[in-house]
Amino acid sequence: MILTEFINKYYAYSLEKLKKCKHQIEKREILKELINNLIKSKIKFTIRQLAKIVKCSRWLISNILLELVKGKQLKKEETRGRKKFEKKHPEIIGQIAQICSDNTFVDKSLKDDIKYLDITLSVIKEKLKSDYGYTEKNCPCENTIRKILTKKLGYKLTKIKKNKVFAKIPETDKIFFNVSCKLKIAMNDPLTVSISIDDKTAKGVGCLSDGGKSWVNKVANDHDTNPDYIVKPFGILDIRENKVNVYCNTSSSTADFKVDCIEHFLQQKLIEIPNLKRLMIFLDNGPENSSRRKLWKLRLIELSLKYNIDIDLVYYPPYHSKYNKIEHFWGVLQRHWNGLIIDTLDKLVGAINSCKWNGKNAKCYLSTETYEKGKKVDEEKLKKLEEKYIKHNVKGIEKWSLLITPH
Repeated sequence: MILTEFINKYYAYSLEKLKKCKHQIEKREILKELINNLIKSKIKFTIRQLAKIVKCSRWLISNILLELVKGKQLKKEETRGRKKFEKKHPEIIGQIAQICSDNTFVDKSLKDDIKYLDITLSVIKEKLKSDYGYTEKNCPCENTIRKILTKKLGYKLTKIKKNKVFAKIPETDKIFFNVSCKLKIAMNDPLTVSISIDDKTAKGVGCLSDGGKSWVNKVANDHDTNPDYIVKPFGILDIRENKVNVYCNTSSSTADFKVDCIEHFLQQKLIEIPNLKRLMIFLDNGPENSSRRKLWKLRLIELSLKYNIDIDLVYYPPYHSKYNKIEHFWGVLQRHWNGLIIDTLDKLVGAINSCKWNGKNAKCYLSTETYEKGKKVDEEKLKKLEEKYIKHNVKGIEKWSLLITPH
C-alpha cells in the first residue's frame, strides 16, 4: 500500500484535524501520532512526500522523526541547507576588503562616515579569480559578494545622483526672477488668466507596444515603426484652476495650430470671465513658439487685437524647461497610458480624458485639420505690427519677456 492511500484510508480524520489546528503544540501531537504509526506499519515514505500530503513544513516533520527515533529535538540551524560561503571560506572577507581598499571613499560633505565603493561586483569577482586563484566553480557569485560588502564590510548601495545643469546663460537668474514676479501677478489678479503650454513627444497610434508594460497578456505588432497615425499632443494648463486641456493634431504642431488651440481655450475663458484683460502664457523657447518665430508673433498679435486683451509671453530660461508646470503632466499621462495599446484615435482621446491631474480629469480635443509647415510671413507687415503692439518691459531679457497689447 502506498503512502497516499494509507493516510487517506486510516488517517483522513487526522488530516481534517490538522487543517483546523490553530496551535503548534496541538498540530505537533497529531503529526507525532501519525508519523509513529507510519514507522510501525513499515510504509516507505520520504519527508518531502509526507510534507506535501499533510501540508506541513519539512523541518517540522524532520524534527518529529528525530525525536521519535533518537529522542531529541532538532535546532532550526541544524536543518538548514548549504552553509554561507564566508562560513566555509572565512578568508574571503579579507580578500574582498583588500580588493576594495583602493576604491573606497566617504561622503565629501562629511555628513556621515559611511564608506562607498566605486567598483562593480563583476570586477571584484574577476579580481578574486586573478589575484587569489578562484575558479568559476568555487568563486562566490555576485549576490554573495554584495552581501559581504553590505553586511560584513559596511559598504552602502546608493542611487547615482544627477548632475547639476551644465549650461547656464548669464541672464538665467534675471529670467527666473521675472517668471516668479509674473506668477504672483497672475495668481492675485482676477482679470488675468495664466496658462502653461508645451508639446509632448509625438504619439504613434496603432497596434503598438510603445515600450509600455501591462498586468495582463497583450500582444502588439512586431515593430513600432508603422503606426496608423502620428499624433502631436499640445497641452494647455490653467495654472490657477489646475485644469489641463490636451489638443491632439494628426498633421503638425505648427505655430498656427498652437494659436488656434490657445484661441479655443480663450473663448471658453471669456464665457467665465467676460471682462478678461490679460492672458499670461508661460512657455519655453520651442522652435514653433520661440520669441523669434515670426508666424507665432503675427498670430498672437492678431489674437490680441481680435479679443482686445493683453497677451504676456513669459519664457523660462534655456536648459530649464523642466520648471514649466505643464511638463509635470506629461509624465503622469505617460504612466497612465503605459499599459494600453492605443490603436484608434477614439482610444487616444479616451485615455487622455481618463487621466487625472490634481484630482481633475484632463480634457482632450482632437483635430484632423492639416497645418502647413514652413509658412512664410510678410516681414514688412510684421515689423510694423511689432513696433506698434509689442513691448519689452524688462531690460536685458527682451527675448524672454514680451507683452502684446492692443491699446
